[in-house]
Amino acid sequence: MKKIVLMLSCAAMISFVACEKKNDEATVTRKELRDYVDSVKKADAEYSDTYWANVEAGYQSKAVKAEAATINNEEEKKKVEEAKSDFEAYKTKYSEELQKKKDEEVYAKKKAFRDALFGEGKIGADISFAWVDAKNIRSVYENFVNVIDANKDNYSREDWDEIKVLYEALDTRKNEVEKELATKDNLAIAKEKVRFVAIKATNRPMAKAEENSDAKDMDKK
Repeated sequence: MKKIVLMLSCAAMISFVACEKKNDEATVTRKELRDYVDSVKKADAEYSDTYWANVEAGYQSKAVKAEAATINNEEEKKKVEEAKSDFEAYKTKYSEELQKKKDEEVYAKKKAFRDALFGEGKIGADISFAWVDAKNIRSVYENFVNVIDANKDNYSREDWDEIKVLYEALDTRKNEVEKELATKDNLAIAKEKVRFVAIKATNRPMAKAEENSDAKDMDKK
């Protein structure tokens, strides 16, 4: 009888120790998750895809451990869900700021590109050529084609797509002021248009081919 009581006591003690160990593990992993989320929120964030990928990887690792450890502990499980909710809220805020930064970078790049072709601040988001008239349109075409000719080897396919949009908008403006153009200016513009078409025909396909080649090289890595 004493042996049975002793065995039951030992079993109960083992069960108690195991339970305590599980509770300790639940608390530890939950705290690790909570601390990680808090540290991410307080950190001086770098807004980039690489930075967030590292943050997300660290979070997922800790979240999975905490979820597994607290599956039978409702109190700690609730705290884990609170930490996860806080992380998701921060992720939403971070994603908005990251997208804003990306949009600003795209706009800055596009603005610099357009400034190089037409002059500082001449072309806005609406791509308006209202500032071009019969008196200056010849020089606008000449500068446009000269800049493209000088940089033709450095343009990407995306750059050529942007150039096409700008060229067509400039051509639309030419049609609007054509009746006011002097014959010599009209002929000079015609020559620039021929030169532009030749440059584009030679270099845009090359830019596309290089881009496809780069993409294939990346796939091999």
